[in-house]
Amino acid sequence: PRWLEVKATTGSDGRFDWPRKEFEKAFRERDRYELWRVYRVADKTPVAKCFPNPAKMLGTRQILLELGLLRAKIEDIG
Repeated sequence: PRWLEVKATTGSDGRFDWPRKEFEKAFRERDRYELWRVYRVADKTPVAKCFPNPAKMLGTRQILLELGLLRAKIEDIG
């Protein structure tokens, strides 16, 4: 099975809230987990990007975590 998590925001800065249970799921499932970010969701042309295995991306600093809130930031498109 493949797990898909979709995080949509109206902005383009890459920030999103990542609940602890979903974060833990990403670590358990690794290659079977995809994080989909939908940027500018309220616009006429939102942008959707897939980030496979976000747990691996943490090790390469492609995702930054604000640990106090477990808020994450991924690629900025704007």
